Amino acid sequence: MSRLPEWMLQSDNYIPEKDSDSYVKKSIIKLLSMLSRLRMHGGVTFRGNAAVRLFVMFVFILLISLSKNMFFVYIMLAVLLVRLIFVPGKVAVQVLAPGISAALFSVLMLIPSAFMGSPKSMIFISLKVFISASMVNVFAVTIPWNYITDALKTFFVPDIFIFILEITLKNIIWLGDIAYNMLSALNMRQIGHNRNKSEALEGILGTLFIKTKESSDVTYNAMMLRGFTGEYRRLRKKRFTLTDAVYLSVLIAVIALFIYFERLV
Repeated sequence: MSRLPEWMLQSDNYIPEKDSDSYVKKSIIKLLSMLSRLRMHGGVTFRGNAAVRLFVMFVFILLISLSKNMFFVYIMLAVLLVRLIFVPGKVAVQVLAPGISAALFSVLMLIPSAFMGSPKSMIFISLKVFISASMVNVFAVTIPWNYITDALKTFFVPDIFIFILEITLKNIIWLGDIAYNMLSALNMRQIGHNRNKSEALEGILGTLFIKTKESSDVTYNAMMLRGFTGEYRRLRKKRFTLTDAVYLSVLIAVIALFIYFERLV
């Protein structure tokens, strides 16, 4: 009987070298965070007219930026906090985090003004930035993107702007999925110490570039075949709901308070 070769009888004691793959893992986490924000609508069922919400948000931010009374800004902060009560806790944290980051950045920019004798202005402006950024985040999180583009059409925003916004968002999500899958595959297939990490990441970027070019060609051909002329049309009018009436009532009250407190300055 033939005997097995000696090398087949030896145990495999291969121990791969340790390697730092924190860059790949951080990239995956960042991609997941970005995609979840683009896709997330807060887990809140949207009811009402997105155009009304967009108008109310715009007026709120305008009044906050024009206000010279600190007490009115505190009122707007209270309005923001009351609105956050009606969204899930996880969503509220994700809404407040960018607002806090924007406020801290404005604090850093305004530190010289505090040393020059106007610390109140630093607090005043930073609070305005926090409230405005958080309100925009609440609007973006609780309303689906297709409703937002429909609301922009209501206010006669140029079709080319809506088209660029919608196509950009869709392609960011699509390319983000591809990048996530490629990074995950790279991380799973990596054994031992990889000395060519830059080449692997360059390959991913090159593939994304090719996919982007292919996507643009396919999108253009599909639009040409379907007779797309660059004009966005609203398929149906949105009904005016009780929630919209509440939003407009709050808006009227806020405008009245703004006029009252600005007279006191």
